[in-house]
Amino acid sequence: MIAAIDTLRRAVARARPHPGRLRWLGAALSIAAVAALAVFWLPGALREHALRVLPDVKQSEIGADLLQRIGRVGGAPCKAIGTNNALQNLARRTGARRIVILPGGIRETLFLPGGTVVLNRALVEDFEEPDVAAGFILAERARNSTSPILRDVLRTAGLRGTATLLTTGNLPDVALDAYAEQALASARTAPEHDTLLEYFAKAELSSAPYAYAVDISGETTLQLIEADPMINKEVRPVMPDADWIRLQAICES
Repeated sequence: MIAAIDTLRRAVARARPHPGRLRWLGAALSIAAVAALAVFWLPGALREHALRVLPDVKQSEIGADLLQRIGRVGGAPCKAIGTNNALQNLARRTGARRIVILPGGIRETLFLPGGTVVLNRALVEDFEEPDVAAGFILAERARNSTSPILRDVLRTAGLRGTATLLTTGNLPDVALDAYAEQALASARTAPEHDTLLEYFAKAELSSAPYAYAVDISGETTLQLIEADPMINKEVRPVMPDADWIRLQAICES
């Protein structure tokens, strides 16, 4: 009888709730939820917040810092007497804030935070008309409109780097160096043709010269050739011939 009573008592004890155990389980679940938010949600949310609140002046500063770091590998921006007007004309026609030509480092073009577009010297030296260089600038702007480069910079900087930017106004040097190395090594993804054609139409530029520069056969850029917004229309020159000739020699001095 005593043994049976002990067995019954143990069974009842097991069936009773254990508040301490439930509290520990609840705390563990809460900690896991917070950790999941910190790992998966917070970095992206902080990054998007930075994109919304970061002023243009600060974006331009980040762009200048990146250009300085890229220039250590690709060389200082090319300069020559009489080319400022040509660069300004090219920027105005393509909607860029500023155009910089480097002797090397980047493969073709690179959009920098703040609106500067960097070109490899080959885009002005290897083609007879400025329409090709203008097309690559428009492609870079179109690419940035769908995938802002500042988002890539902050993604490379990570949670700590983005938080540092928001609290101090500066990105850590290590984050800038890391993105500069990444920009030099990685290939640029081609923008959607429909998006790119909109940029050519707005700039009143023919898309065919750019299309053939990307693919001389025209097979992979056929849409840009057939849907050229300036077909059967008079195209206003990007710049005077004299300015283009000067620009082609900008890296020779």
